[in-house]
Amino acid sequence: MIPPDTDLLWVPHLNIPVRYRGKLVVTLHDLEMRHLSGGPRKFAVYLYSRLIFPLIRRRAAAILCDSQFTYDEWVRYYQRTRDVHVIPLGVEAAFFRARRGAADHLTPHPYLLYVGNVKPHKNLRRLIEAFLKIKDRVPHDLVIAGKIEGLRSADQKIPALVASGGGRIRLTGRVEQSELEALYAGADLFVFPSLYEGFGLPPLEAMAAGTAVAASDIPVVREACADAAQYFDPRDTDDMARAMLAVLETKTKIVTENKTDANALRNDLIRRGRERARAMTWDRATETTTRILHETLGTAGEAPVRVLHFGRFFNDNFGGIERHVMLLLEELNQRPNVRADNLVAADRLRSSVLNVANYTVYKTASFGVLASTAIAPLMVLQARRLIRQNNYNLVHLHFPDPLTALCARFFPRDTPVIITWHGDVTRQKRLQKLLGPLVNPVLAGARVVVAATPAHFSSSTQLGAVADENRKHVIPFGLRLSDYAATPANQAAAARIRERHPGKSLIFAVGRHIYYKGFEYLIRAMADLPDAVLLLGGRGPLTEELQQIARDTGAPERIVFAGRIPDEELVDYYYACDVYCMPSIAPSEAFGLVQVEAMACKKPVVCCELYNGVTYVNRHEETGLVAQPKDVAGLQAALRRLLENPELRRKYGEQGYRRAWDEFTTDRMATDMLALYRRVLAEK
Repeated sequence: MIPPDTDLLWVPHLNIPVRYRGKLVVTLHDLEMRHLSGGPRKFAVYLYSRLIFPLIRRRAAAILCDSQFTYDEWVRYYQRTRDVHVIPLGVEAAFFRARRGAADHLTPHPYLLYVGNVKPHKNLRRLIEAFLKIKDRVPHDLVIAGKIEGLRSADQKIPALVASGGGRIRLTGRVEQSELEALYAGADLFVFPSLYEGFGLPPLEAMAAGTAVAASDIPVVREACADAAQYFDPRDTDDMARAMLAVLETKTKIVTENKTDANALRNDLIRRGRERARAMTWDRATETTTRILHETLGTAGEAPVRVLHFGRFFNDNFGGIERHVMLLLEELNQRPNVRADNLVAADRLRSSVLNVANYTVYKTASFGVLASTAIAPLMVLQARRLIRQNNYNLVHLHFPDPLTALCARFFPRDTPVIITWHGDVTRQKRLQKLLGPLVNPVLAGARVVVAATPAHFSSSTQLGAVADENRKHVIPFGLRLSDYAATPANQAAAARIRERHPGKSLIFAVGRHIYYKGFEYLIRAMADLPDAVLLLGGRGPLTEELQQIARDTGAPERIVFAGRIPDEELVDYYYACDVYCMPSIAPSEAFGLVQVEAMACKKPVVCCELYNGVTYVNRHEETGLVAQPKDVAGLQAALRRLLENPELRRKYGEQGYRRAWDEFTTDRMATDMLALYRRVLAEK
């Protein structure tokens, strides 16, 4: 019985009340019944789908889909109607606390695990057939957890296949939540062989419990698991068996070669799986659902902001633009009535969808990178589709980037464009001139152009298309400075780093080893700083050349190539060092967030005068010292002055710390950006 004064009815499944005429929100988990065939009951369910789905299409004010796959199916069958949203499901926190050994009373042998029912689309029959092919090569049982009996649509071949397993296939039936957690944690491999799903929650639960996953290579499972699973063709039992063995081979000592690689595969899947599961939270699903319910009801307060960013790339080799976009989106999505997502080029010729932190990253298939620009022509079509699909009312581009300039030429005309100008192109000037007719009209048509410092505008020679000063806005980049607070753990780690270099002052520098970073000049400067050690983090195409330059200085033992430093360990190096140095030599380095990181750790900074945002961040004789680019002697003098004067280091460090908190926080960045978004929307 629905109360007569109901303002909004949310139906978390498709069985909507036919007579209800009020505002309605419906969650669609999948459209499986549209695919049913064979037998009177399946035909009846299929007929029901032909009635209920069109009714939802007419009645629902908003539709919530568990996955992009379900959304795409809905659009294919019924076209897009009103508000249709993708809200991925979440993983319960209890699965992260599950521990191995807790399921020993359920099965005493090592095992592979399957969780689910025995309906044909779950593909359990092929999983059993694949297991039977490898059971003599592994000591594992196959444990099948879930409802087995009482399903009228069950695969009738399952009992005979189970019997042929010689006791190696174990059926637990329905299990309690605590038993399920224990089964996940105790498995050496979780296998998910489905032919069709609306989302695919079990593999994410297994990942949260610290178990490697092998799964069907179908779009919806790829969407849920991303790069954290070993994939196989669900219709090919040989391929399924191969995938299982690839993960289990080290565990079972099947092979005598490449055991390290196999172990690396399994450990890598476990690590990636944990990361993937952490990104899929119920908090995010709840917040998004609540926001949409309020918007539908008209009680959301301020008008919603839905903005699609074009963040260039999203991978392990984060540059300054990519990192800025990541931090901005994480902060924006914590604000009420805001949805901010990211469209980027993938690293390979396959598109994918990632749910990270509290936003979504859409990756468009790419042929690679040419002149620092992704070759991803399908982004033009995907951008237009996403803007319409997710009702984005703003688009935020990050220039310079010719690919997104091309995309902008095909945006819906009523979608306002905001551009953040990260800096002039300095090395591919001929290419920039050639692309001017593509880029300049987009700059001219943007509602506003944002830069991190006034110097970005005053020093630019490539913003002639933005003649109206009222369209230029300065919003400094920010960091989550609380991440850099001193703790007993990072202070102890910093002490261990210093202990490796007794009696030496430490200079720290980090970044990609590419031309404009100027690391070769810093390395050469170390020759006449005998009491100092340089800790150089990062790697890149110039790493080997830099190592040779270090040998040529005659003191390679004082130049430590630390390699790629994990984000969680960077703060240890900042606290370990006496001075941070950013010796960049070209305006491609337009801001230098690493300087803010050092300031947040109360470290003085040495940089080079590039007449742009770099020295807006690091103020000469206030937060550090500034040398001329490519000036080895100048770098030496600035570093020596700081290393020989502890009181000056302390003074500049304290002043830099205050400047970082006054100017460069993610909270201020997101607050100012959101105010700008709302102003643009109000003018729309």
